[in-house]
Amino acid sequence: MTELKDFIFIVSYPRSGNTWVRFLLSGVQIPDESPTQFKLNKAIPDLHQSWMHEVLEREYKFSPIFAKSHHRACGAYEKVGKVIYVYRDVRDVAISVYRYNHRLYSTISISDFIAKFFIPGKALFGSWKDHIEYWLIDKKCRVPVLPVKYEDLYNNTEEQLRKMCDFSELEYSDRSIKAAIGNTAYEKIRSMGASEGYAPTNIGLNGKPGGWRKILSKADSILLLEHHRSILKELNYDI
Repeated sequence: MTELKDFIFIVSYPRSGNTWVRFLLSGVQIPDESPTQFKLNKAIPDLHQSWMHEVLEREYKFSPIFAKSHHRACGAYEKVGKVIYVYRDVRDVAISVYRYNHRLYSTISISDFIAKFFIPGKALFGSWKDHIEYWLIDKKCRVPVLPVKYEDLYNNTEEQLRKMCDFSELEYSDRSIKAAIGNTAYEKIRSMGASEGYAPTNIGLNGKPGGWRKILSKADSILLLEHHRSILKELNYDI
């Protein structure tokens, strides 16, 4: 049985780039294979689709072993080897969470969702603010943590992927890095999503940072800024 100390957890608030990071890292491990959601879940398990004991009982072909989680705090975090924490501008996250869960929130506007669910932490996995404070402001997790800013990953994917590989002690080459990036381009993942039966719209705002500027109303932007100003400033986001 695999032990928790053998794992590197990829943690994030939902809709922050976790799946893209999983595709990139699995792409480095298996650069000669085309990515699919099935292969991804087999190579890097999603803790929201499998019980922990099932994850630990699996046999893994590659080292290091990665797993995905959206939980803010979890007892298992203190027992794993390392954590890669992925974060994204709260304004883009709010839109993406709303769109991804459109069936849950189809009867309300995005303004009502932000005010009544997202900011108060009534959406799944609680509030973005609590999540970020736990990991990046208060730094409560005692294992080594590598913060990965989604916007940096988008703008300089190769540099950030190399950092994640170095942190994870994942062997790589120029070829495997370029293959992983090429195989996980947005359009490829989008077309793969359509062929595998999940909605391409679930992938979010075309992956591009700053989509909130064109989508959110001025009132919604101000409301999100009022509740998250200090954290956005701490994380060097435009305010």
